[in-house]
Amino acid sequence: MKHKSMTTLTTLQKEIDQIKKRNKNVELDKKWETSNTRRILLISFTYITTGLYLQAMNISDPWMNAIGAACHILESYGKNILSDNR
Repeated sequence: MKHKSMTTLTTLQKEIDQIKKRNKNVELDKKWETSNTRRILLISFTYITTGLYLQAMNISDPWMNAIGAACHILESYGKNILSDNR
C-alpha cells in the first residue's frame, strides 16, 4: 500500500509542476499582449501596410490617409486602458 501512495504522490507532484509551468507561460503571454512594445509594433505595422495598400491603389496621399487606421488602433488601446483603470 505504501508503494502505491508514493506513486500517487509522485504523479500528483508531476501534474502540479506541469500546471505551474503552464501558468508561467500564460503569464508571459499576458505580459506580451498588454506590453507597450506590442502596441507600438501593431500600430506601426498597421500604418505601413495600410499606406502600402493605399499607395498600390493609387489613392491620393496614401500615407496621410493611413494615419486614420493607425489612430483607430491607438484609440482602441486608449479605451482598454481607461476601462482597465476603473
